[in-house]
Amino acid sequence: MRLARPGRLSIIPVAAATTATTFLISVANSPAEAARALPALPGLSQVAAAHRAGAGLPTCPAVAPKAGATGSTGGAGGAGGTSIGGPGAGPTRVQLCGYSLGRPLKERPPGGVMLGAGPATVLAQLLDGGASAPASQRACQGQDADVLMRFMYSSGPSEQAVLVDLDCPPTATGAWGPSTPGTAFFGNQVRTVAPALSSLLEADAGSYATPSPPVAPDLFGLPAMSAQKTAESLGFTAGFGGEEVYPEREPGSVLLQYPPAGMGDIGSNVDVMLAAPPAAPCSAGDLTLSYDGFQGATGNYFGNLTAWDNAGHYCRLTGPVTLSGANGTGTTVTPMASFPVPPGTVLSPVPALAHAPASGPESPAYATSPPLGEVSADFTFSTPTPFACNDRAATVPAEWKLVLPGGGTALVRNGGKGVDAFSVFCGTFSGVGSVDLG
Repeated sequence: MRLARPGRLSIIPVAAATTATTFLISVANSPAEAARALPALPGLSQVAAAHRAGAGLPTCPAVAPKAGATGSTGGAGGAGGTSIGGPGAGPTRVQLCGYSLGRPLKERPPGGVMLGAGPATVLAQLLDGGASAPASQRACQGQDADVLMRFMYSSGPSEQAVLVDLDCPPTATGAWGPSTPGTAFFGNQVRTVAPALSSLLEADAGSYATPSPPVAPDLFGLPAMSAQKTAESLGFTAGFGGEEVYPEREPGSVLLQYPPAGMGDIGSNVDVMLAAPPAAPCSAGDLTLSYDGFQGATGNYFGNLTAWDNAGHYCRLTGPVTLSGANGTGTTVTPMASFPVPPGTVLSPVPALAHAPASGPESPAYATSPPLGEVSADFTFSTPTPFACNDRAATVPAEWKLVLPGGGTALVRNGGKGVDAFSVFCGTFSGVGSVDLG
């Protein structure tokens, strides 16, 4: 959870919280399919027509396939199905058939959702490059799939199967969310899929076929600001939908989007996943903090703090990161909240912060509405209201202290310039979820 801010959007999965969500990805190839391949940046009208007509693609199965049901016949990477990326230029396109989000198949395109060569290559390389999954995540094979994908090639072997599960093994509460990683099975490989990519795959495959405009523009490969301007010129709002470390593309350029090009959904938002470069770990001196205020809900107060990259270069946030209130001299006066940090969390440099003051909610010149592509880290924390815990005595920290794994510490004032200070009641102070990128 984080406090809503204009221009800071994220993809949130909407399937039932108690339902484990899976994806099955099949890789297929034939000369006929290759001949019908879409270019990397197809025209919008061509994509929309292809979606509505199915583009002559195989019909999506009426029933969700079982993970592992198709087995492996070698795969694009050779014997054993060790790769999806394929030789040479890689896949020419990928077909997505969706089975989740509660949307009837009759409301979806008969041939699924089609992505061109650019997004298909990105997906293949991200799945190939995923970290090896722990043994606990390997037991999900055999579950119903939520997404069937078919990667298509101009040359190479035929097919292999991949299962991605958003909650494998199930969490203690049986719930999953945007901070839950997925698990990908293809050939003899079992890989972890980043939470943002898992959510975007499910959302893209569940998109509606839109018989008439407006449909989402094709933003693939565009720099973040160009994507934002292009979307706005067509009546859409572009929002941040996550990032992936992907050195093959320029940092800040669009890798994937929801809805996909030529598709539509409720509203006029297009969330984009951006490329991030490999980066060295952030030091405390690389970060400028902003305390952004708080709001009340469900018997609790929720506060928000943002960490911005002022170093002039990309840096990678590592975790866990701890947050606590201090008395102005660095002495801790509240419990300590711990925040997990997903692997590959890369912050982008914010030019306006190069000479900004080191503390205060006013530090970022545009803290309430940063340009798309300037990626920061958000920390949401909570305490009970005094009425909920029957306590009128409050601890009001003078400042917040963020401590990095190596021991580096960054500080920021608790309140100021129209932003009310956060009070901790009943000695209870905790983090909410993991670090959230915005």
